[in-house]
Amino acid sequence: MTASHDDCALESLLILNQCIPLFETLKDPERQSILVRLIEHGPLTVNEVAESSSLSRPAVSHHLKILERNGLVSMTKEGTRRICRAETQTGLSLLKRLVSALEADLAEVPGVAH
Repeated sequence: MTASHDDCALESLLILNQCIPLFETLKDPERQSILVRLIEHGPLTVNEVAESSSLSRPAVSHHLKILERNGLVSMTKEGTRRICRAETQTGLSLLKRLVSALEADLAEVPGVAH
């Protein structure tokens, strides 16, 4: 391996480590479902998310907080209601960086089809 390849591999590992919180957050099927619901239906209140889920409102709130903490959902307060919005751009950008870095790594490996 060349120094250039080692640098690419190191970059891939650094980006992969940045992706771990995203993967950890999205490994839960309930959080996946909540995020998909917000993407498909636009902003929803916490109550609306809970009504369309088999989970209790406190459980939905717990999952929303985890999604928010990891940048996948934003929450704003409007009066007494909390409005939830999907925020996928940051996560998608990070995943695109990972794919690009891995593709660059593979381009350096002899005999690997590109």
